[in-house]
Amino acid sequence: MVRRNRTKERARAGSSPAPGSAPDGPAGDAPAPRRGAPRRPPSGARWVTDVEGARVLAAHLLTPGRPWPVVAISVAAGHDAPYVDLDGLLEEVSGLAEVVVLPTGDASWAFSAVMPPSTQVYGGAARVYPVDHEWVGLPRRSKLRFAYSDADARRLHDHLTHDTLTAALSAGLLGTSHDPDAPRVEGTVRSILGPRAFVTLDDDSLASIAEELTVPGVSLARLLVVGQRVAGTLDRESRRLDVRGALLVPDGATPPGEDTHLGGYAVGQVVLADVTAVAPATVHLRLVPGLEVVVPRDDVTGNPADELTDLFTVGEVVLARVVSTAPWRLRLDDVDDDSDSDDAPVLAPSLLDGGPPWLVLPDLSRPAPPRSLPVLPPLRLPELPPEAGSVEGPPTEMLTEAPAEVLTDAEPGTAEPGPSAEGGLRRRTPLDLIANAPRRDAPAAPSRGALRDMSLALEASRTRARTLEADLAAATAEVGLLRAAAQATAVELGGLRLRAAELDRDLAEALTRAENFRTRYRKADLSRQQLKKAEKAASHGGPAPDDGAVFLDPVEQFRFEVQLAWVRRVPAAEKASKPLAPYALGDRFLPSLATIEGVSRAKVVDVVVEVLTGDAEHIAGRELHPLRVNEGGSSPAVVREDGATCWRASLQSKRASARRLHYWKRGDRIELSRVVLHDDVEP
Repeated sequence: MVRRNRTKERARAGSSPAPGSAPDGPAGDAPAPRRGAPRRPPSGARWVTDVEGARVLAAHLLTPGRPWPVVAISVAAGHDAPYVDLDGLLEEVSGLAEVVVLPTGDASWAFSAVMPPSTQVYGGAARVYPVDHEWVGLPRRSKLRFAYSDADARRLHDHLTHDTLTAALSAGLLGTSHDPDAPRVEGTVRSILGPRAFVTLDDDSLASIAEELTVPGVSLARLLVVGQRVAGTLDRESRRLDVRGALLVPDGATPPGEDTHLGGYAVGQVVLADVTAVAPATVHLRLVPGLEVVVPRDDVTGNPADELTDLFTVGEVVLARVVSTAPWRLRLDDVDDDSDSDDAPVLAPSLLDGGPPWLVLPDLSRPAPPRSLPVLPPLRLPELPPEAGSVEGPPTEMLTEAPAEVLTDAEPGTAEPGPSAEGGLRRRTPLDLIANAPRRDAPAAPSRGALRDMSLALEASRTRARTLEADLAAATAEVGLLRAAAQATAVELGGLRLRAAELDRDLAEALTRAENFRTRYRKADLSRQQLKKAEKAASHGGPAPDDGAVFLDPVEQFRFEVQLAWVRRVPAAEKASKPLAPYALGDRFLPSLATIEGVSRAKVVDVVVEVLTGDAEHIAGRELHPLRVNEGGSSPAVVREDGATCWRASLQSKRASARRLHYWKRGDRIELSRVVLHDDVEP
């Protein structure tokens, strides 16, 4: 169906005013703006149909100082309107960009001749030209959006809207910088549909949040949830809600980490990060938007032959351990991302108050489902007549009599078979001759000439009927053949779609296998590095944590192991701020450590160091909590006569009979009590 383009109808003037003096409509000159009034782009689309107008448009785009973006939309050859709905696009970008339509022809060739290579637009495609001029040398800064038919109208509309909002945001045409008097409002998120969220404000009016006006490259589903309270400035004309002022991301003035909810991240914790860039020797990890950490290859893998481009992909979410927070430093070579590992990651922060964690680990155990294919209805073949000339009679609808006004205008008695009568809906019959014969008072017998004319007319009608019967039989046979061919094509198309679905499944499985191979390789490399460290320690004569070969006194041996673990785990820059708290060993601690099974002595020593330095309070996997007198959640904690409280820390998780560490704490002094199984609740 032909779409009516009212914008083009309003732009039939035939000439193209200069872009710098573009009117506020399709034709005519706009009145001069009042002094101090903000300049705004033209509200309508402007058609550039001549060579001179195309050259002026190119000069306008290439001249620095342009105040707003320009959306250039070309019209495909042989069409009189672009594929995108201009009226709908103008509603989306009103006040943010100038819209120019360029039909393919002499004007588009003149425009292409002036523009730098790879920055032109023609043949039905479109692009948005930002106000800065980076796109002149880097054409990908102004992405060319292709369209080939009306079926691409929705996709082209979404692309151009996204590019325009992004360019307008960079140009300062959105937010409080554009309208300092914009009201600050609050509301509740009601729905999230792709790149748009819809909010019911407290005054019961509606507003929308555009993904382009939040955090670049982060979808709204990672920022908002239905029912979340949001606040921001409202553009009263477009009803867009700008929530950037509430984003919990670095603002450039505050030291990274102090304004991003990362104050809860501590050294030794396992955190989530996404890959923003990867090179053979480095990988860039982003803890939150605006805070990236460059991780060298030595902190990822111990194999110098590994290229990180084979291990990571941009956009992938990975686990990393915090090594330092001032400055931020991460490493991946000692993180076990097995689901049964004790390295439980800390939840990623939300980028808006009340929002979801902005990063989550993907579920690699479930491959992506194949694309759903429509079910084609079965085609029925018509029953073909046995012979073209054996049809008993013409169809009923062919015998329906036409209205009287469609009869030929020939005089009575002149209707003879021939080419002149072929185009009529119904030829004259003997009844027509009788009806048009002169009437007398008394009926008269027809003359011999009249009988001859009646006989000729009747024979002509019979001949015509036989011809129509033959044509109908031939057409019916042709329709049957066409339907058979259509059914064969449908069967072939169904086979191709099934093959496409199989290929989609194969691709999803291949991607899953590749991701699993990367994970397995990283685990194997981690095991290799740990084994190498153990061999190196053995070659230097370093004491094994469990061999008791350094001190004969078990207490002195355990204290030595705790001190050694503290030296190795705490970086030099943080040793002054994380000393070991004063502690004592209870009478039953070392015997319980010697008799417990299923957990290594080194693991117990590491957790003791975390307790003594205070890191255990910030590690979710430790599940630190007071030991209570019974299983009730509100029951009191176990307190000793001297006022010390018994605490319980997890040594293991997600396994049967997980081991726990019990210790007494009074003030800043700690007494290690016992190493027990999960169900042992005795202090």
